[in-house]
Amino acid sequence: MSLPNVSISRLPALNWSRGLPAALALSGLVGIVLMLDLPRGQELAALGAGFATSTGQGKSIRNRRWPVTFLDIAGKLVGIFAGMVAAEVMIGGVALSVPGMLLGAFAVGLLSRRDMSLWWLFLQSWLFFSLSTFLVQFIPSPGPVLLAVGGAMVWVLAVEEAVRVIWKYFAPETGPTLDGQVPPDGIAPLNSLIGQGLQAMGAVGLSYGIAVALSINHPYWAPLSALLMLRPRPGMTWERVFVRSLATLAGAVGASLLVLGLGPHSALMPGLYVMFGVTAILFAPPAHYPTFVAFLTALIVVMVSMGNDAPLSNAWGRIAGTVLGGASALAMSYLAHAIRKRLGWEESLPESDAA
Repeated sequence: MSLPNVSISRLPALNWSRGLPAALALSGLVGIVLMLDLPRGQELAALGAGFATSTGQGKSIRNRRWPVTFLDIAGKLVGIFAGMVAAEVMIGGVALSVPGMLLGAFAVGLLSRRDMSLWWLFLQSWLFFSLSTFLVQFIPSPGPVLLAVGGAMVWVLAVEEAVRVIWKYFAPETGPTLDGQVPPDGIAPLNSLIGQGLQAMGAVGLSYGIAVALSINHPYWAPLSALLMLRPRPGMTWERVFVRSLATLAGAVGASLLVLGLGPHSALMPGLYVMFGVTAILFAPPAHYPTFVAFLTALIVVMVSMGNDAPLSNAWGRIAGTVLGGASALAMSYLAHAIRKRLGWEESLPESDAA
């Protein structure tokens, strides 16, 4: 997984069968959002949920797509509503959103070595739960936001599933395939599952606490980055932190320069949202992880900057959150390694990072 490992010879290996459905779905989504002239909060919620939904095109449960479709819709909507409620409920001076984020991180970490489809579903629900806890003060009523998110997901799923069915009918040998549920390194033993869950909980808690203490812009990016960069072994975590940090920097700087040059109100911004989103899908793992991260970051910077006059602030929040999340993931990874070594449990960990 190296940064310069992109060449013309790799083009056939990209996710073309998922890129076309994403192009149609995201183009239609941004067109509908602009036509409806949605308020800022609903616009961001719809565009963000639409792209997030598109990243799970290949997920399946027992080789069936429909369970993931319904669970994804339910998970995101429940996550948003639960996050809004949890942020308003205080016990001992601490909002319920904090223990909710930690418990969710434990489940995501555990499932990362148990079931990739359920991992993706829990990650999506956890992400939208966390986002809603930070953004609840900007949302006067949850109803319109839930409607925007639900509508965006239904649109994206309907378009992409229709394309997938038609494609498989006319070209069954080249149509989109469904991903396996088993992690690349196989299902881990129980002690490793629980250990990965506890590491994820610790990394999320540490990064969240520091991000809030330092008042960094978009503090939710730090715990999300920590969760995604944490790997079973410290060496794997170092590699993921290095690659993701450089890719995030490249995507944030590149997108910011484009936004500064064009202006946040440029008519080209919706086109950049679609272009960056489709490119990220094309390079999504296992195609090429660094390029996926770079265009994912660019997509987020463009999406948040549309109609917003602070593109540099948006990019800085992503970079700072990534660095902080990476440092927290490394700290937990080394702590867990020391504990496992003392307990003699290292044999339950993979020797290489196949993800």
